[in-house]
Amino acid sequence: MSKMNETKLRNLQKIAEQKNVHDSNKHFFICTGPKCFDSETGDRVWKKIKTYLKENNLDQGEVFRSRAKCLRVCAEGPIGVVYPEAKWFCQLNGDNIEGFLKSYFLDKKPEHPLQFCENKSISKK
Repeated sequence: MSKMNETKLRNLQKIAEQKNVHDSNKHFFICTGPKCFDSETGDRVWKKIKTYLKENNLDQGEVFRSRAKCLRVCAEGPIGVVYPEAKWFCQLNGDNIEGFLKSYFLDKKPEHPLQFCENKSISKK
């Protein structure tokens, strides 16, 4: 494996610093389709997530967010997963995404009715 160019490495570190990657407590991945639902729904949900996190100052390092085209659980989507807990959630559509975000990230309630799975090796720690 080749060593990364120092300039490129510094550039990546600068971007990570600007995005507060080093301060994030949680990383929220959301599937935005189009395998198990339409891309328009995925785009609407993604916009709601970005807006909600920003309006509640959760995007300043508290919650890092990423979108994916597929999280490989193609049923009852949009599907989301939160790390480091590795908790999986279903039906995170436009009707209930804000309620989920409020409950899980703002109110910090660890259990949610849309949770369908949790990584057993992580939950035992």
